Amino acid sequence: SFHLSIEAQFITNNTEHKTQSSQSHAWVLSTRYTYADDIYLLGHLADVWQLKHALLPRLAEVGLSIDPAKCTLTCASTDMLQEAEAIAAPQGFKVVSLQDEAITVLGAPIGAEAAVQDLLSQYLKKLEDNFTSLLWLDNKQAAMLLLRHCGVHKVNHLLRSVPPSVIADFAHEHDMAVQHVLVSPSALDEHAKLIAALPISEGGLGLIQAESTSKAAFLGGVADAVRVARIVFPELRQHVYVPHGRQPRGG
Repeated sequence: SFHLSIEAQFITNNTEHKTQSSQSHAWVLSTRYTYADDIYLLGHLADVWQLKHALLPRLAEVGLSIDPAKCTLTCASTDMLQEAEAIAAPQGFKVVSLQDEAITVLGAPIGAEAAVQDLLSQYLKKLEDNFTSLLWLDNKQAAMLLLRHCGVHKVNHLLRSVPPSVIADFAHEHDMAVQHVLVSPSALDEHAKLIAALPISEGGLGLIQAESTSKAAFLGGVADAVRVARIVFPELRQHVYVPHGRQPRGG
């Protein structure tokens, strides 16, 4: 299967409107902005390319065009890489294989394990920079609230999308970064870490550890993906196993 990521360009349409007042005539410039975020096409190579050609006139209807330099044709394996390159190269599209590289789809990295971990490392660096900025806040209560409600939960989507074996190092380093903000320049012993991870109602700080919740989060993500896949793609139902003969809601 193939995945084509298209990033539509941001364009501006300027329209002049003539207005009249009692004192003078004036030209007022109004601006209409049209923008489309990332677009994902998924399927076999011929189907994806057909969809791409069908998409272009629809984008043009609203004044949008695509930027080939930001488009990626992704192959599930290297078997079709040469054929994909022959089709995409004339268009200026980048071609990658998920067996060797990784891409980010809807905020989650997918692809070769080492490449996924590289993307996670880059994301972790951004998180650490954000956490460090909390240390400079004069209001420590505000810093704690931001850490609890924004910093800690920011990785939930990744934990639900990336297998625990792949995200293990990221989860550990993330928890270490949270603890650094909490007690810098001191350190927490194991017992204190467990207390900090407890809900506030149980005497903790609500700083849930990514490392300890990774497996449960991923299992929940897979279960939800199976439910949605059976609804959105009915043709996959015969390939998706549902234990104990139970049917997911809506399918």
